[in-house]
Amino acid sequence: MEQDSQSPASTTTLQMLVQQLSTAVTYAEPTNVDTNRKLWNNYAKDWGTDVDWVKKMTSNLQLPEGTTMEDQLEFLGDEWSDKQSVVTVLDDYIFPHITEDSIIAEIGSGGGRIACKVAPRVKELTCFDISDEMLKKARKSLAARGLADKSKFALLPDSRLPPQYSSHFDFIYVFDCFPHVDLHTQWKYYKDIKRALKPGGKALIHTASLETEQGWARFEKQEKYTVGGFYFMVPSEVRTLIKRAGFTLLKESTEVTENGKKQTGNLYYDRDYLALVENPK
Repeated sequence: MEQDSQSPASTTTLQMLVQQLSTAVTYAEPTNVDTNRKLWNNYAKDWGTDVDWVKKMTSNLQLPEGTTMEDQLEFLGDEWSDKQSVVTVLDDYIFPHITEDSIIAEIGSGGGRIACKVAPRVKELTCFDISDEMLKKARKSLAARGLADKSKFALLPDSRLPPQYSSHFDFIYVFDCFPHVDLHTQWKYYKDIKRALKPGGKALIHTASLETEQGWARFEKQEKYTVGGFYFMVPSEVRTLIKRAGFTLLKESTEVTENGKKQTGNLYYDRDYLALVENPK
């Protein structure tokens, strides 16, 4: 007679098989956080304005005429985009929503490229990162500009914000970070951003977009997702995460099209997707 799959004997056999498999199978693939930590620690250690791969990345940018390599490379991360694109994003999505009394945070602060532009305008900025080497760079950059007294630094052991920051921040921004983070890890951050914001607090979310022309072109060049590449999403996915986390969507980057191509001239608007959200009061 065929044995009932739900019988005690069958259940015991299944449990034994699971136990045997759990000891026999080696899960060699590290988590997204572990891989990102290793990548960005090495990136920070190796980075320099005279390093060949940094120069090569910078040479691929569309810089204003007359801009030299030395002009462009002030911070780690300046090799990722032209400076005007960054300034425009800050003017549109961050600066209008912070004041000299604001207590804010950056997730994925890297070497302090954005932090050094934002910190002078607020009361306090906490830099969160999973890379201790990046935090060393950020600390040094902020101190060199007289911003040490406004800055705090927190190394994240995983993709969660420390519990002591509940209802703590007026504004949180995640810029040039989520393009390297997978969906499940992003979702963990969404929930913690919601918890860490004060009622009425706002956040900037930035992701790589599959719907833009430049985003699609970069996607086609990737054979698979790696943390060194981009984790591509479409805006509807981001809106779903925003809604499920309990945020209100206030503003999002939109396409300016002509014959189906982006015409903003801003790298982040032409390639990615940005959303400003609010934690309801």
